[in-house]
Amino acid sequence: MKIDVKFPVTGSVIPKDHGYTLFSAISHLVPFVHGNRSVSILRISGQTVYKNYLSVGSNSKVILRLPLEDVSRLAPLEGASLMLNDFPIQLGTAKIEAFKPHRHLYSSLVIVKLGERKDRPNLEYPEKLLRFQDVVRHQLRERGIQAEAHFGQHPNILTVKEGKVMGWPVWLRPESQADSIKIQETGVGVKQRMGCGNFIHQDA
Repeated sequence: MKIDVKFPVTGSVIPKDHGYTLFSAISHLVPFVHGNRSVSILRISGQTVYKNYLSVGSNSKVILRLPLEDVSRLAPLEGASLMLNDFPIQLGTAKIEAFKPHRHLYSSLVIVKLGERKDRPNLEYPEKLLRFQDVVRHQLRERGIQAEAHFGQHPNILTVKEGKVMGWPVWLRPESQADSIKIQETGVGVKQRMGCGNFIHQDA
């Protein structure tokens, strides 16, 4: 069983595109996270300022989603100072929360492997979006999840060591409480330790 471990955050401003730097900073303090695909790290929420930055507010949190038996491994994060590029944040005391079923779930950035054909290695943008939608729906069906899916038309970017990776926002409406919990537990797509493909209640 997975749960959310939520650390309140204090700070000023952070980059919108902070998934990789947050993953790196946490992995430095908790090496267990680095190679463990059972762990997800959610993106920090905040109000947009200066186009590419977020202001850290009272509701901003660093959230790790992981198996219950691994929670104690996160102890070094309590009270820790992290640097996201040149922007410092401070973590508070962790709070553990079980998943709750929600009718509406949202991820601001989902990245999937598009499986482009060898004879068409460079899909144009409209085709990439259509292929993305097909892959997301296929992943949900493979996991036995029934949910109505809606997709943003404007891509978001994750910057990683190797360069920039494109994905899109996704809204899901699960058909049952069990589907809602399963979506939160499994996520969709890749780079989940870098803030991608992790679903939360839309108003969370």
